[in-house]
Amino acid sequence: MIVGYTIFFGILISFLTKQPWLKALDQAGHQLILTLPHPQTTPFAKIITQLGQQQWTVVLVLIFGILLISRQQIPLCVFLIQNVLLGSLLNLGVKLIIQRPRPDLQQLVHQGGYSFPSGHSANSLMLYGTLLIITYYLTQSALTRKLTTILAVSLILLIGLSRIYLQVHYPSDVLGGWSSALGNLGLCYWLSARFYLPALPPAAPRDA
Repeated sequence: MIVGYTIFFGILISFLTKQPWLKALDQAGHQLILTLPHPQTTPFAKIITQLGQQQWTVVLVLIFGILLISRQQIPLCVFLIQNVLLGSLLNLGVKLIIQRPRPDLQQLVHQGGYSFPSGHSANSLMLYGTLLIITYYLTQSALTRKLTTILAVSLILLIGLSRIYLQVHYPSDVLGGWSSALGNLGLCYWLSARFYLPALPPAAPRDA
C-alpha cells in the first residue's frame, strides 16, 4: 500500500510540475515499443488488452462471484465486488480531475477519454490481484499459489504493456495505473482483514 501510493503520487506530482524525467520516460518507452515487430505483435496485443476491459471485468466478477456464493464464501465475494467497484470509481475520479490528453500518436485501437492513469492497467491489477488473494484463501497448496501468482502478475504486466504498444497511453499512465491500484488493493485488503475477512491460511508444508 505504502509503496504503491508513494510511486503514484511521485508520478502525479512530477506530471503536474512538468518534470523533465517524466517526459524522457514517456519518449523512451514509446521509442522502445516502436522497435517491436508490429505485424506479428499487434494481433496479440489487441487480444491481451481486452482482458483489461470493463466488460471483461464485469463478466469475470459475475462468474467468480457466483462461484464464491455457491461455496458459501460470502466475505470473499464481498471483497471481490468491493475492490473492483472502488478501484474503478477511484481511477475514474483521478482521470476526470487530471484530464491528461492521450498521446498524439496513431492509435492501433480506438480509445477515447483521458489518459492518466491507465484504466486498463489499474483495473487489471485490482481484478487479478484480488483474485490472487482469493486464491490464497481457497487453497493452501504452495504450488497452486505459485502458479496463480505467476499467471496474475504476467496478465497484469502484459495488459499494461499492451496499452503502450497500442499507442493509447504514455508509459507513465501505465505506471500510474499500476501504482495507484497497488495502493488501493493494499488499503482495501488491510481494511477488509480488520473488519470481516478471516485470517489468511498459511501454505501447506508440502503438496500431496
